[in-house]
Amino acid sequence: MNQRFVPYGLSKGLWALFMALGLNPLALALVKAEALLPLKRMTVGPYDNFQATVDEAETYLYYTRSENLSSQVMRLNLKSGLTETITKGDADAKTPALSPDGKTLAITYFKDDAKGDICLIHGTDKDIECLTKHGVVDHSPVWLGNDRLAYISSDDSGRSSQLKVYDAHKKSVEVIYKGELYAPDLSPDGKTLVFKGRKNELVLYDLNARKIIRTLLVDLPGLTGPSRFSADGRYLYFAQYMLDSNKDLVIDGRDAAAIYRYDVSGTTTSQPVQITSLDQNCSFPYPSKNFLYMTCAFEGALDIYRGPLSGTVPKDWTFEDLTEAHQDARSYSDRILYLNHQHARLFKMTDDEYEQRLMQNFVLAGDYLPALYYMDKISVRNPKVQTWKAWQILLNSYARWEVLPQKKNLGAFAEFIRDERKSLSLLNPSPEVSLVDAYLDFFSNQFATGAAKVQKLQFQDDLSLFLQVRLAKLSLKGEYSIFLENRVLAVDATEENRMYFLSLWLSELPSGPDKVARIEALKPKVSASEIDLLDNELDLYHLVQSTDNQSMLKNYRAIVNRVKKDKDSYFSMRLLFNRAIIVLYQNKRSRDMADIVSLWLSYLKRTSKEFPYAVEAMRQNSLDLAYQFFHATTSDKNFTDGAFFDSIRISDDLESHFQYAVLNFEKWPELTKNYNQMIAQGLIKPESRTFVETVRKIVKPGQKLDANAYEEAAKDIEKIDDSHVGVGVKYLFLGYLYHRQLEFSLKGFKYDPDLAEKTHKAYLFAIDAALKNDRIQAAALQNLGVLHLEIRNYTLASEFLTQRHNIAYLSTEEELAVLWLKAKAMYLSYRSGDAYQTMKEALALKPTAPISILKPFQEKAAFYAWNAGDAEAANTLFSAMPPENLTPSIRLGYAHTLFALNRPMEALSQLKAVVAADSRTAKVQDAPAPSLVVQPLKLRFVALGLMAQGTGIPTEERIKALEERLSLYPKIIDNAKIFHFQKETLSDQAVKEWQDLANLYLASGQKEKARSSLNTSLERAGQHGEDFGYLNSTLINALKNAWINSQVLPADAKKTHELVDHVDKEFNAQKEFTALVTQKWAELKLIQSAFLDKNYPQGGDLVFRSKAVENLKADKPEIYTSLKTYREQVAQDAH
Repeated sequence: MNQRFVPYGLSKGLWALFMALGLNPLALALVKAEALLPLKRMTVGPYDNFQATVDEAETYLYYTRSENLSSQVMRLNLKSGLTETITKGDADAKTPALSPDGKTLAITYFKDDAKGDICLIHGTDKDIECLTKHGVVDHSPVWLGNDRLAYISSDDSGRSSQLKVYDAHKKSVEVIYKGELYAPDLSPDGKTLVFKGRKNELVLYDLNARKIIRTLLVDLPGLTGPSRFSADGRYLYFAQYMLDSNKDLVIDGRDAAAIYRYDVSGTTTSQPVQITSLDQNCSFPYPSKNFLYMTCAFEGALDIYRGPLSGTVPKDWTFEDLTEAHQDARSYSDRILYLNHQHARLFKMTDDEYEQRLMQNFVLAGDYLPALYYMDKISVRNPKVQTWKAWQILLNSYARWEVLPQKKNLGAFAEFIRDERKSLSLLNPSPEVSLVDAYLDFFSNQFATGAAKVQKLQFQDDLSLFLQVRLAKLSLKGEYSIFLENRVLAVDATEENRMYFLSLWLSELPSGPDKVARIEALKPKVSASEIDLLDNELDLYHLVQSTDNQSMLKNYRAIVNRVKKDKDSYFSMRLLFNRAIIVLYQNKRSRDMADIVSLWLSYLKRTSKEFPYAVEAMRQNSLDLAYQFFHATTSDKNFTDGAFFDSIRISDDLESHFQYAVLNFEKWPELTKNYNQMIAQGLIKPESRTFVETVRKIVKPGQKLDANAYEEAAKDIEKIDDSHVGVGVKYLFLGYLYHRQLEFSLKGFKYDPDLAEKTHKAYLFAIDAALKNDRIQAAALQNLGVLHLEIRNYTLASEFLTQRHNIAYLSTEEELAVLWLKAKAMYLSYRSGDAYQTMKEALALKPTAPISILKPFQEKAAFYAWNAGDAEAANTLFSAMPPENLTPSIRLGYAHTLFALNRPMEALSQLKAVVAADSRTAKVQDAPAPSLVVQPLKLRFVALGLMAQGTGIPTEERIKALEERLSLYPKIIDNAKIFHFQKETLSDQAVKEWQDLANLYLASGQKEKARSSLNTSLERAGQHGEDFGYLNSTLINALKNAWINSQVLPADAKKTHELVDHVDKEFNAQKEFTALVTQKWAELKLIQSAFLDKNYPQGGDLVFRSKAVENLKADKPEIYTSLKTYREQVAQDAH
């Protein structure tokens, strides 16, 4: 049931689509130039990785990893991609700081001090030298050259801190600054320290003069994080936590952040320039000479990323570029980024305009605390404008209302709303005040009152309209569309807002004939540009309803003509194409959608910031079409090749290359001309051909490859640039190549850990690079599950397979394969209950899965239910199996279940069926770990053990089973490794079972056999002591049991004395007396004195006067007390 795969599958096509695009050879390069610059992920999860630092040569990246509530310092080799743990796992460590010469690493270490110490790791030496004393919060190390280390010592609150400097030559510590500070950093010239002061202060401190030379007050919402100097000393990089992303009404280090940088090269203070988007959620910047390293969380867990020193906005973008990018942006966070560059980098916007536009974007994004920050500034600048005061009340209230689902402080919120109403009542009446009043009604659960008020208001400006529409959406429910028609769509607003509000109305339209009537009724109420969009919606409706080519062509031509007419109206065109894609996608009209996207591309300039979005839409649609064609059962299947080829020419997408190469495996000689031509035209990169040729080498049917072939292929794929479209397939394929190499390295339980790490990282990189591609996500997650099953990281395997299960399947068989692996991983990670539930889910697929496929699932479900302790469920599943399916292995599980249900005779029946098979002479099959094969002799041995130990089994049956089981021990022990047993454990069991047999014989009146079995147990105990040491529980317990039973079944006195002598000799030879061993020895001597020597209590007194027991009294009083209690019990038994 193991399945691992890379995308596979697909064959002929839609040649017309790429012809319509008219792409020139420079198209791909221009697409890249018109987009934000990407960040490169350096580490992968599933654990959090943060706080990066690199050596000067940028060979090694040091960082903190938080895993299972423990943090350790890690090192990533930037050339090989391999990681290693620098600190030991027995204590937490974080905040690595590397000396300039790269020889010493300073860390914050918590082994001997829960508050943290500053410690050093020298070179390759893993020993840790700590510099600071216990009891003080020491943190934030930073080097002042190679021999001096600065760090902060503070009280528990962090408000009172000292900046200290440790001198390695003098072995001395000096305090150079006292006050509120955090996270210092040194300028490259060694003259200036920067540290974080109070909330949003960055303090520049002259080391020589010992004074503050400059304090930068960061005029941004939220909290300023630690800062770092650039390698040339010109810039300060810092993180600004700006969004209340966890909705706790406080912006702090747990919220979303963006990276900014200050130019501090001049004497005047410049504006901080934002260099990453808030969507990327980046913090802990570390600028090297060549790159900016940072911690980001926009793809899941915290990880280290690398980007340009100037940030994600291309350095050569002009004001016009930024204006266009702002217009075309698909997120408000990107818009905020572009506005900052226009204002802080190019100085092309006044403070008032900048703050108002920022505020509006935060409102539109639903981020009310940063919006309120700018609203406050605007209100201070315009104290006579009461509208701003009304909006302040609204945003403050809205932010608190959003927290209400957490059910925190409902009474306090009601009191807050009452206070806000009082503040609102002090303002002069106005429509804005009335709107805020309606919001307060809604927040107070007076829904009808608020709904009535909002419908009476009329606004003209953009912000007021937006806020009114938002309240209407919340409160009016079914009347929302009517409200838009009567109060919003007729307003003479900007084109952008008219199209925005029209899109809201269109999204509320019902499907079916009513849609036409609603559109026709709206036309008289709106402007000409909006009528065009309504007509477009009608044409789309008729297009999807059409069944003949003539009607379809008529409606499509109407859309084309409308595009020609309105091509210069950006927001009209954006809504037109957006609605076309939505409607056609909802109606599964991928071919028509391809034509629409092609039309969209043909009207865009290739230097447009909109062009990359259109290309991506075309690529995704081409891929969707290709897969639809591939899975088609009609002649449409012949269009598969063409759809993939369209995607290749449009975007040079690696997924399309992969599938196209696999589909046309035998046609490669004739396709090389096409590839050479596309490379010459600039449509694809030369590395794409390398990728295709490597794919062909690996997936060629019928060939047998060795590890070297996979290694060479991996080297070729590693060279593919990460900027390539569809790079997720690069990493998926690379993970597969590493994975195959890893499997060649598997030897028993051993494997190549470096290959395992590279495989894991490649699959995770594939997931990160394909966040919106379920095909890549599913394959990578499934492969990760298989990987971690193979290397026995079962908890991780179950987690990845659970994530895989949340993505759709192509077939029931594929779903069953994943469920099988998921249940296995859960069982092996001690989650038998979850494994059983997973198998139940698989069995529920019975209507669509063949019964023959589900048989092993029924068996496993019973097995997992039994292991989970659900005996009733296990019995139901076992009893439903046909007798011919009840193999010996299954019967053993069935017997366990029946014993748990207190049905011993039925259990015995199952066990007898196992024993009935003549397995005593069965050949033992060699099966090196971790392989498992059915071993009939082992099954017989286990079944006999269950019969012998089963409660409710007749004594004669138990004796018979135990006699045969004991006769099998020599052969079982000889093959212990093959059977996955431990010889010491088997030897221990044999001793106990000989004693069990003695008791059974005694119970059945066979006293001589009982005495013989008891003596045999002592002989085996002596052999066990010789093989594994005399100071072990097996021998000691055997002697104790023999002496306790000596009154009814005397043991061989000579033999017992010999064994006691061995125990005493080995015990007294110890240089030190281990507490638990001493306890066992003392218990033995107490039993000996009472039952063998019969000199109790004098013998007991001698035991307690021994040096070993006297030591227990001082060193382990709890064990000494336990031993005294044991002595009292022995005394009672002896009498």
